[in-house]
Amino acid sequence: MKHKLKYQEYTLKDSSKKKFDHPDKIFQILKNDFNALSEELYILICNSQFNIIEKYLVAKGTHNSLSASSKDIIVPVLLRGGSNLILAHNHPSRDVSPSKEDINFTSKIKHACEIIGLCLADHIVYSDKTYSSFKKENLI
Repeated sequence: MKHKLKYQEYTLKDSSKKKFDHPDKIFQILKNDFNALSEELYILICNSQFNIIEKYLVAKGTHNSLSASSKDIIVPVLLRGGSNLILAHNHPSRDVSPSKEDINFTSKIKHACEIIGLCLADHIVYSDKTYSSFKKENLI
């Protein structure tokens, strides 16, 4: 059974002054929200200079899965005037290796973004101690 959570918004204080152009910087803002009980999918909505406009919780799942559609990701980005986005989700198991499902999902989202002129810059899989970057691993 797949679970979805209603949209919740998280605004980062002074984020418009910070450039988040490296996965280490992204991880620093994600690790404090690590949930060891269930997977959570966030999008970091960015402007063209990779300043974060908003950190947005898209979906909350179970201990090893979650469900979200392209629409769930793209609509909030467009409504907030974003031009770039970064996907981020946790692995409660603390194994940050991207799963086959993670890779397929990211490919689908990247394709959907390209069609409408958005840039999916990265997908970060994280735990409370470490992370994996699709960009650094040449998966995106």
